[in-house]
Parts: sequence; C-alpha cells; structure tokens
Amino acid sequence: MVLDRQRRVFHHLTKKDGLQNNTILSLAADGSGNLWLGLDNGIDLVDIGSSFSTIFPDGELEGTGYAMEIFNGKIYFGTNTGLYALDWKPYYRPKENQNFALVSHSEGQVWSLNRLGGELLMGHHEGAFSVQGTNARKLTDLPGIWKFISLDHETALAGHYNGLAFFKKTNNSWAFDAPLIGLTESSRVLEKDGTGHVWMSHPYRGVYRLMPDSERHTVGVDFFGAKFGLPSDLNNYVYKLGDNLVFAGEKGVFRFDESQQRFAPNVNFNEIFGEKTRVKYLRQDDAGNIWYAADNEVGVLLVKDNAVEKKVERLPIPELSGKLVGGFEFILPVDEHNVFFATEQGFIHFDPIGYATKDSSIQVVLHEVRLENESDSLLFGGHVFNEAKKVSPVLSNDENALRFIFSATDFKGGEFVTYAHFLEGAEAGWSSWDKETSLVFNNLRPGSYTFQLKAKNRHGLESAVLSYSFIIRPPWYASPVAFGIYGLLLMGLIGGALIGQRKRFEQERRDLQLTHHQREEQHQLLARQSAEAIDRLQNEKLAAEVLYKNQELATATMHLVQKSEILNTIQEALKKLEKQVKQEPALKKEIGRIIRMMEKDASLDEDWAQFSKNFDQVHSDFLKRIAEQYPQLSPNDYKLCAYLRMNLSTKEIASLMNISVRGVEASRYRLRRRLDLEMGTNLTEFLLKL
Repeated sequence: MVLDRQRRVFHHLTKKDGLQNNTILSLAADGSGNLWLGLDNGIDLVDIGSSFSTIFPDGELEGTGYAMEIFNGKIYFGTNTGLYALDWKPYYRPKENQNFALVSHSEGQVWSLNRLGGELLMGHHEGAFSVQGTNARKLTDLPGIWKFISLDHETALAGHYNGLAFFKKTNNSWAFDAPLIGLTESSRVLEKDGTGHVWMSHPYRGVYRLMPDSERHTVGVDFFGAKFGLPSDLNNYVYKLGDNLVFAGEKGVFRFDESQQRFAPNVNFNEIFGEKTRVKYLRQDDAGNIWYAADNEVGVLLVKDNAVEKKVERLPIPELSGKLVGGFEFILPVDEHNVFFATEQGFIHFDPIGYATKDSSIQVVLHEVRLENESDSLLFGGHVFNEAKKVSPVLSNDENALRFIFSATDFKGGEFVTYAHFLEGAEAGWSSWDKETSLVFNNLRPGSYTFQLKAKNRHGLESAVLSYSFIIRPPWYASPVAFGIYGLLLMGLIGGALIGQRKRFEQERRDLQLTHHQREEQHQLLARQSAEAIDRLQNEKLAAEVLYKNQELATATMHLVQKSEILNTIQEALKKLEKQVKQEPALKKEIGRIIRMMEKDASLDEDWAQFSKNFDQVHSDFLKRIAEQYPQLSPNDYKLCAYLRMNLSTKEIASLMNISVRGVEASRYRLRRRLDLEMGTNLTEFLLKL
C-alpha cells in the first residue's frame, strides 16, 4: 500500500499489477524516489513517480488511438473502435475508478476531433458527426471525413476520401452544405493561412493551395511539388504553428516564399532537426512549446524567452520512440502536467514536470571481467574499487581475449541508457554510444591496457568514467632476456657478416684488378689491331689511288699512242699521195705543208713535263729517284724508263717516241749499258723494282 499525506490509498500493488509475488518482506527507497521491494522470491523495483501511464478507453480491446479532445468537461478518445468519453479532471488518483463511456453512434474508425464554433465535430469513416456529451449526431452520409477547418463563423471546410465538402451553420448548428467541384484527391491534412488560402498536403502527391468558393461550390487548385523547391512529391505535410504554416518534406522543413511562389528551407527548424531529417508531426501548446515526431524520435522543443531572443532546448522522450501511429501521429498537450499521445495500443499520458527533473546520480558499474574460452576465467567480480589497493592483473600472452560486462544505475530509464568505451592501448579513441552491456576484445597484443567506460541516460547526462587496467605479458621469445640473447646473436651475426664482407671485398678487389689488367691488355690488342687496320685501310686507299692514277695515266698514254698511230698512218698516206701528184705542183706543196704540220703536232703532244709530273705521283717519284741514281741518262732514256715501267709494248713505245721499232731496240740497248746492267738481267723487271 502506498499512501498520500492524508493517508489515502495512492497505490495498491499486487501480483496482478506486475509484482513477482505478493509476499513483501522488506522495503527501501533510494535517492531517486524509486521503491525497492524485497520479495519472498526476488527483488522488484517500483517507479512511484513515473511520468507515464497507459490509457485503454476501450478496455481489453486496446485499440489504436487516432484523436483526442477536451470539450465541455469531458475528455474524448478517438480510436479504431469508436469514440470514448470520460469526465475531465486535471488529476486522477491512480486507484480511482475511471469509467469510459462509448459515445453512441460512434462505433468504427474515428479520424479526428475538431472544436469548431462552439461544437465538437468528429471526422469518421462513416461520415461527419456532431458530438454532445456521450451522443454523436450524424451530419452527412458522405463517407470518410478526415478533418474540419473553419473558413469563417458560418462556413467550414471538410476534407474527405474524395475531395472537399462545405458545411454551414444553420440555427446555431453545423449542417452539410455541398461537395466542392475541382478536386478529387483524398484531403486528410488541411490548414488555413492568413490570406484565406487553404493548404492541403497529400502524402503521395504533393502540396495543394486551394481557393474555395462557397457560393459556387468550386475550388481553385494550385499544385506544388518537387519542381517548386520540395525535396520530393512524397511525404509532405503542412502544420500550423501560431499564425504561420510550416511544411515538412521528406527531408527537412520548409516555408512558402510568396514573392518567389516556391518553397525555401526553414532555417530555424533545420538547425534544430537537420536538413536530412523527416519531420512527421508538429504541434504547439499554449506555452509556446512545440511537440514533435521526427524520424524515430518523439519529444518537445522547450521555448524559453530570454531578454533578447528565444532559446530552444530539444528534449527527446525515448520512451515514446516507435509507439505513435505511423502516418497518423497525434499529440494533445493540455497543460504542464498533462500531455497525451495516441499510440498503436491505446493512449499514453505523460507528465512533463516529473520527467524533466534530471537525475544526476547515474553511475556506470563494471560487473565482470572474464577471460574468454576458459572455465575458470573470472578476473574481476564486481567488487567495489579501492584505488589504493587496486592492482592491475598480469596475464600471459595467450590470455589475450577478455569480456567486460557492465550496467548503469539508471533504473527508471535503463532501457535507454547507452555506453561508450575506450580501450587505451588498442583503440584510437572513444567509441560511439551503444546499448550493448557486454564487450569482447580478442587477440590483444602484449602490452599495458586501460579499459575506460562511461554511460549516458535518456536526458543526455553522462556518468563519471570508470577504468580498469591490465597487462598482457609477451611470450618467452619476446621477453627482455630473449631480446638480450637476440642482441648477442645479432651482434655475432653482424661481426661475422663484417668479416665475411671484408673477405669478399678483398677477393672482389683482386678480381677487379685482374679484370682491369685483362681489359688493359685487350685494349692494347684492340689498339694494335685498330692501328694495323688503319694502316691496311690507308695502304688499300693508296693502292686504290695508285691504281686509279695508273689507269688515268695508261688511258692518257694509250690515247697518245692511238693518236700517234693515226697521225703516222695519215702521214704515210699523204707521203704516198705526194709522190703521185708530181704533175700538180700546187697540190704537192699543200700536202707537204700538211705533213710538216702533223710532224709539229706530234712533237707538241709529247709534252714531257706534264707527263713526268703525273708519272711521279703514281710511281712514288720514280723519275726523280732514277735521275738521282743515274744522272748520266739522257731525256730519251728517262722516257724509255717510264714507258718500260708502265709495261708498254715495243710498238707502243715506238709510236710514243715517234721512232721505229728498231730504234726502240737500240734505245733499250743503250739504256742497259748506261744502267750498267749485267747480262741476263731483265730491264723491265729491274725498272719495276727500282
């Protein structure tokens, strides 16, 4: 039994309420306001001051919640099974009977509850209803009414499955007027701006700006999609915060720029949520705070007025994560103690005052440190640390896999506690926050390590850092003694290597000297061979030049011989002709003149000076040498020597010297005597050798 200050029963907890059994042997309250129960078999924790309680208006049906509203002293809960009503009180005692009443004629899917002109209108799968107390009066059979918004005091607009419809106030009561022509899209999300336009967002189409005409029952439509600044045509919603409209897209929050007629990012909201976050729901309470659902997070933006500007604090409520109805999120902030959330199973009542009180006593606790894969492996069993006596365990090199098991002393929000760790000596820094309460480190290298751990609760408060140090010894082959032996061995290897290297150096030096000597001999041999080759080439060149000159000289000589022969032949013919023309003195005289000219020409062709010059160039100054050795020779002897060295025949020599063959023989005889040649010596061979 839990009593209040007036000794009234505040709680009566039994096994039916969640206790393990009804035998309570001991009680204890901790500094955070938690109640601990020592049972006959086990320990229970009771969160007396919990900020959350669950409401099932339809009892055991536990239907899905979609809408809520407080009206005329009653609080209404719209579910998928109908509308339920309860007398409204700002505070309910936990043990007080709460009798929910099903509003008549409301059975089925409830979509919305709207306070409009002094009435409570209900959007329902079966149509539109006006709710009075526990009775619902049907306004139209038009199926699938999503939501109502007021255009003026006497006109309202309702969105339904297939477009829009007008409702008018008649005799101080709302009544169906007519459907609107011009839009056939399902119109679930509607808001009106300050200019009289109605904005409708369709999750699978885009955003529509509507201009309804109640007189003509028509509506003008402007469509805005991805081409007008929105990130996509999908998942776009419009919300009214105060007098302003806010548009939430698939990524980020936007505002409509009237001057540009397109959407622009809402800088204030994007700074809070981020440009990539999908905001699913926004609602402002009377205090100016904004309740939201974004991605998988539900929370509130606490807006506080400072002297110059407003300060916004983002407070997530992780207990509500994943519990709101996807695509149909609904939050009703009533006052500072009462906020209601529609969930997949009923409704959740939330008291922000108790929740916002942060507990600063969170601590992280290390329960166990064990060696993996060993039967007797406990290194640390969760005893209290004593810094003065704490000794770091020393492990062998094969004990290099450790498991750490830990938790935190946040008993109210234990499921939302996250942990970060840092194994100093193996990791570069702190890990990311994670909910895991067990860590394994495998294949750690020898060295000193310090395991550091911290926890963070649902409010973002971090605990003090807990640390646990240990040492892993290196294997025997990596111990200091082993390294000393390795050093000695290394020094011996280095010394042996140096000696061997010196021997190799000496041998290489001798090999290089021998190779150098052999190369020098090869170079000298090549030089001699090159010189001989050059001499041979020069001799071959000289021989070729001599041959060429000799050929030229022979050609010129043969030319002279042929010319002399021709001239001699002509001269002989003229002499015969001269004898035959004795009776013609004038002709005879002319022939004689021609014969004398030819004899003169023959003497001119024998230009000895030019011939001797060319001859000496070819025959290595033969004429000069023979003149020096035998100065007693006559000019004709020199000519004969030259012709004989050229190996000319007697007839050719006779023609060149303009003498007879007999005269050539006589000249040869005289030349042999002047050269003082012995009998049997060949004159031509002697001249060729000279």
